[in-house]
Amino acid sequence: MSVGQITVQETEKNLMEDNETIYIDVRTAVEFARGHVPGAINIPAFEMNLGSMVPALEKFKLAVAESFPKQKKLLIGCQKGGRSQAACEYLQALGYENLNNVVGGFSAWCEAGLPVEK
Repeated sequence: MSVGQITVQETEKNLMEDNETIYIDVRTAVEFARGHVPGAINIPAFEMNLGSMVPALEKFKLAVAESFPKQKKLLIGCQKGGRSQAACEYLQALGYENLNNVVGGFSAWCEAGLPVEK
């Protein structure tokens, strides 16, 4: 079963129409602080280490598992969509059922002129 893919416009609509939907931003805390989707929760799936992005999937898994049941509708985003796709695949392997990768990530969100929170 493949991970669902959702546009930033569909993401905004989901967030506005369903207050139970959760947007998880998997970027680093520094990236998140520069700007993010309003109401997003920052749970980094990767960290900077010696100038490179490295997976932090064990910490990510624990944070998600402590906060959300496996049936919860989760929209997962990053800067451009690659890290969030990896995070979705990881969560899917752990049994999460209602996942969508935000195509184009925060870059696409900003390009679409959607609201940004800091």
